[in-house]
Amino acid sequence: MRGFGLILLLLASCSDAPEAAKQPVPQAVKTAAIASPSPTPSPAAPAPVFVVQPGKIEGPMSLAFLPDGRMLVGLRDGGMVVRGADGGITPLAGVPASEMMRDVAVMADGTIYFAYSEPQSAGGYLALARATAGAAGFDQVQVLWHGKRDKMDGSLAGAVAVSPDQRTLYLSGARQRWGPATPPAQRPKGYHRPIVVYGSIVRLDLPAPDAGGLLALAEVRPSIVTTGHRNPLGLAIAADGRLWEHEMGPKGGDELNLIVPGKDYGWPKVSNGDDYDGTIIPDHKPGDGFEPPLLFWNPSVSPAGFLLYSGKLFPEWRGSGFMGALSGRAVVRVTISGASAAKADQWPMKTRIRDVAEAPDGAIWLVEDDTGEGGRLFRLGR
Repeated sequence: MRGFGLILLLLASCSDAPEAAKQPVPQAVKTAAIASPSPTPSPAAPAPVFVVQPGKIEGPMSLAFLPDGRMLVGLRDGGMVVRGADGGITPLAGVPASEMMRDVAVMADGTIYFAYSEPQSAGGYLALARATAGAAGFDQVQVLWHGKRDKMDGSLAGAVAVSPDQRTLYLSGARQRWGPATPPAQRPKGYHRPIVVYGSIVRLDLPAPDAGGLLALAEVRPSIVTTGHRNPLGLAIAADGRLWEHEMGPKGGDELNLIVPGKDYGWPKVSNGDDYDGTIIPDHKPGDGFEPPLLFWNPSVSPAGFLLYSGKLFPEWRGSGFMGALSGRAVVRVTISGASAAKADQWPMKTRIRDVAEAPDGAIWLVEDDTGEGGRLFRLGR
């Protein structure tokens, strides 16, 4: 990018977040059967300038912007805060009780969709809700779905993507429960009821809201779209309607996938990484019956948060995918064109990046994982 110098305020950090604790930076590179080219940055192009912004967030998990420019931040310990234009941070009222706010998506009309972990006293299930934002808090909160029949006592994932017309919603579920008797991401054919979100992408078809803006919840119909995912922390819908997903692999093998309904993406049968105990997992290979990733990272970068850029500040990046990297301590950019993807840039941040979001003015914002003193916010703009 032109006109940018390298100004990065760096902070060595660590976290006990479970999905990243298993993602050490130094890893042996596994020989993969399917090529995934590494980025080849131009030596003439300086790294962009991510400028630290006022205000730190305690335990940030997800970022999203309201149309008026205020920022919503979902928290690791549950609940949300709102950050005003002056950098002031205040708790948001009216948010359902939560042990972790997993992901937040805001639509052009200001409607908010969010996935969260219900308190253990309520079952500890993965839940999905819809609301609007008033001056001081959430209004018209509706819980659209929660996993009553499928308690998720391991890593929940919970990334959310919503179609522009808000009639189709996608939710991701992580690979399995923890413990010896763990249902894996693979399921017998036809095992769709009750809806089990382990290792799956789930689709919910929503009815049109009534005159009061509420949905007829009895008409919400969930279905499983794909299976065989490990830890899918990023979902986004491209301008052409295609659904994209990224997920953390085991020791290596982080993936970027184009989601094709009915496909099995292979976990835990195949992966371009290996297990943490040294167990070899077969690579993806042609004819194995599984859908391979379009891109993978080995060593891991631990992708978190996902943005398909559509703003006007950086027209050269429209349609590009941006993701934070936890163990990789970076921002990763990939180019996406139709059903194809390629690695483009990996900009070092020297700190764990938890989420990426686009502001109404087209600026790109990042939040770092909490280092014990709160997570800093970074802005890239012109």
